[in-house]
Amino acid sequence: MYKELLINEPGALAPRGGFHHAHLSCNALIGYLQGSGFSPREAKSYLTLLQENDAAGSLEEPALLFIHKAVFSQLPREPCHLISREEVARLLSSSSLRGSLMLELLYLGLKPSEAASLEKDDVDLKKRILILKHREVTLPSRMLPRLEFYLRHALRDENPHLFQGPNGKGISVFEIESIVEHARKKSLLSKPLSPEALRRSRALHLLEDGKPPEEIQELLGILEKGGCDDVSNEYLECIENAQ
Repeated sequence: MYKELLINEPGALAPRGGFHHAHLSCNALIGYLQGSGFSPREAKSYLTLLQENDAAGSLEEPALLFIHKAVFSQLPREPCHLISREEVARLLSSSSLRGSLMLELLYLGLKPSEAASLEKDDVDLKKRILILKHREVTLPSRMLPRLEFYLRHALRDENPHLFQGPNGKGISVFEIESIVEHARKKSLLSKPLSPEALRRSRALHLLEDGKPPEEIQELLGILEKGGCDDVSNEYLECIENAQ
């Protein structure tokens, strides 16, 4: 039910007039959260959804930073599950063409919302890049033949989306999560797996290869340190604990 609220009523958690119309003090923000009936975890889910869809900029940044530092930091940290390169290969080999391409793009660093909104025109096979809203992602050469075949033979011409749903439109983030879980079961991976775990696993493997954290942050589309989407410290802490 809460997921439906996030999808259908994205303004439901915002104060009257929106966060950007007022400078919210800490006490006012706490009072609003408590009075609205939404838990900190629910508020976190809402703001995460906004950030994934690039809508967080419309909110008052000090309020966002307060929620992140003073409220979210008190929540129990979700377990950090990473997979090895061998497990990534197993995951890809046990999936369909469509599924393996989606999983590999997530492993390359795409957010679920970015993968869901991809269109065919975002793929430039000649330049070997994927054009996203805020960055470009280099496509590995091993992926190009499968991606070219998929673009030519597996898609409906009238649908612009790269990953097409049965309704003639694209797919949702929740459908992507289901595809990842289905692939996990099919490849017989015992540990939990999510799109975010694939991104973090990619970060770990890049660190192992000697990539500087700043370059990894850029590859994954993480904003500069101190921004509303600054999760670099969480990534590094998660990765250090996994090593």
